[in-house]
Amino acid sequence: MLTEAELEESPPNEWFFWRRAPGALFHVAVGLLALSLLWVHSEPGVDLLPWITVVLLSCLLALVWAVRLLTFLLALTRGRSAGSALAWLPAPAVGLVVLVLVVTGVPLQARWTISRPAFDAVVEQHLRGVEQVPERPGRLGLYRIDRVDDVDGALLFFEGEIGALGASGFAHVPEGPRPDLFVDSAGPLRFEPRGGPWYSWTTADD
Repeated sequence: MLTEAELEESPPNEWFFWRRAPGALFHVAVGLLALSLLWVHSEPGVDLLPWITVVLLSCLLALVWAVRLLTFLLALTRGRSAGSALAWLPAPAVGLVVLVLVVTGVPLQARWTISRPAFDAVVEQHLRGVEQVPERPGRLGLYRIDRVDDVDGALLFFEGEIGALGASGFAHVPEGPRPDLFVDSAGPLRFEPRGGPWYSWTTADD
């Protein structure tokens, strides 16, 4: 393996990038994509375009990592590799952490926990008769709510409009989910508890 001094003295070639271990720029890209993946999985439903974009970029970066690792190992056998082999570990470690967090639902629960006080304040004012829940309340906590429906005492907060993949959001249902809660022509809702009278919901066909 070449030292940094030997690398500076060695003649440049077009394969240098592929025989060198990942550097700071690569790790920053991994970190940004990891945060983006956690963000798109912190919504109750699926925002298709951002989700596809982030997943495709993650797959592309993983492919680059795998090809670079292969060329690094080939260069290593010839004593022409550069950088520490330990530099290959952060990317898969970050990927594993992101996978565990997404599978266990941590991003959604964390974002909801931060945002819940804003939702509680709206519901409290509504129940006290101070003011009606606005049809388009805008941003509540870390979520943008585009619509609120009052269905016989249950408040359905919509994150985004109803699209091809249905709808999603949060619900304040003190007595618990019931079969008469539905969204326009999208049919019944699927609920996930978020603590107390709060639930996240998606249309059942999401």
